[in-house]
Amino acid sequence: MAIRIIHVGVGGRGRHWLEYVAEHPDFTAVAYVDVSEQALQEARGTAGQEHGNFFTDLKDAAAKVEADAALITSPSFLHAQQTYQALDAGLAVLVEKPFGSTLQEAVQVVQRAHEVKRPVVVAENYRFFQAERTMRHLIDAGQVGRLSTAICIDRRDQPSHTQGPWVKSMAEPFFMEIAVHHFDSFRYLFNRQPQTLLARSYNPPMSDYEGAAAADALIEFEGGTRIQYSGTMVATRY
Repeated sequence: MAIRIIHVGVGGRGRHWLEYVAEHPDFTAVAYVDVSEQALQEARGTAGQEHGNFFTDLKDAAAKVEADAALITSPSFLHAQQTYQALDAGLAVLVEKPFGSTLQEAVQVVQRAHEVKRPVVVAENYRFFQAERTMRHLIDAGQVGRLSTAICIDRRDQPSHTQGPWVKSMAEPFFMEIAVHHFDSFRYLFNRQPQTLLARSYNPPMSDYEGAAAADALIEFEGGTRIQYSGTMVATRY
């Protein structure tokens, strides 16, 4: 029996999930949720349903359709709230990163998931890229020796107009939209958990973001492996 899914957030990145679910035999979409009527109208075309279960509120959708899970791909500042609503409706959740904008939000979501005995799975894709998987294989095979220190530098020219409209005004756009991927990749590559983190974020003078579009961090993992990390969303291309 196919897993019945409520799509939450059908614009932007959510459009890719609409296509994936539609093509996968193990899933079936039973409802679509977005605050944007334009996004819902576009989803009607993608889903091939001019008239169907389209909603502007997740609570309303969960009350009116029978579903097994919610797939949350809305703007990141809504993830924790909507995950909590889905859990309260008895749904399992697959949510795009980050699943909370603050540590408090994340803790509350995890606690609620335990209380209602429903899984919350956070989607991360960098660790599944071929480069990461190849490097993990080389590390596990001992072909790069024992890792003591690693340096990761991410420089990109990614101005705010290339992002969702909410990203420009985020307090920590680089950490929440970019670095979260790399931090998860470190956990995958080294197969260890971080123990200490010292980080500093800032907004370079050439930035068109309102919040911190660049950051530096020092991370120490179990076993003593250390990462020097630096990145920015507003690097000048060369």
